[in-house]
Amino acid sequence: MTDFDFSKLARDESSLFHYGVHETNYKNGAFKNEIAASKDMLDTIKIFTDSPLTTEWEKHMFRAAGRVIFDARHNHAGDTQGGRSRVLEVLMALNTVFERDQIERGIDVPPLIAQTFDRQGNVAKTTTCDTYGNVTAMPGGPDLLGGIKAHAAAEDKKNRAKADTAKWVPRSRGQRRCLPQPVSLS
Repeated sequence: MTDFDFSKLARDESSLFHYGVHETNYKNGAFKNEIAASKDMLDTIKIFTDSPLTTEWEKHMFRAAGRVIFDARHNHAGDTQGGRSRVLEVLMALNTVFERDQIERGIDVPPLIAQTFDRQGNVAKTTTCDTYGNVTAMPGGPDLLGGIKAHAAAEDKKNRAKADTAKWVPRSRGQRRCLPQPVSLS
C-alpha cells in the first residue's frame, strides 16, 4: 500500500484554487491579484473567507476545506485511507463552489459524466451528476471515451492469455501462487 503523499494533495488543491480563480474567473476575477499557484492553501482559504464577495455558503465550504487540509497535514501523513478519502471530498466541494459561481454568472457548466462498460467494451450505464447533486442514470449511451471497445477487447484477450498459460507452482510454507508460463507454439 502506498503512503499518503501530502505533496500531491498540496499540488492538486493549489492547482484547483489557481484554476478556479484564474481559469473560471471566480467572482469575475476579483481574486486574480491575490491568488497564485504558489500560495499556501490555508492562506488562500483565509483570503476567500475574509472577503465580503464570498457568500456564507461559499465561506462554509472554504472553511470545511481548510479543516480537512489542516487535518491531512497534521494527522494523516502516511494514512492512505484516512487522508485520500477526505481529500477527494474537499476537491469535489471546492470544484462545486467554482462551478456554482460560473452558473450564477450565466456560464454553461456541463454535468459530471461517468460510464461503466461491459466485458465487450460496450457502454453498460451512463450516469450524470450536475453541480447541485441531481443524478441521472440510464442504461447504455454513446461511448464518450472513444475507442474503449477496442481497448477493452485487447485487454480482455491479454487477460485470457495470462489465465490460459497460468499454472500452480509451490511457494514457501505450503502456499501456492499462480504464475504465467510461456506459451509453446509447437
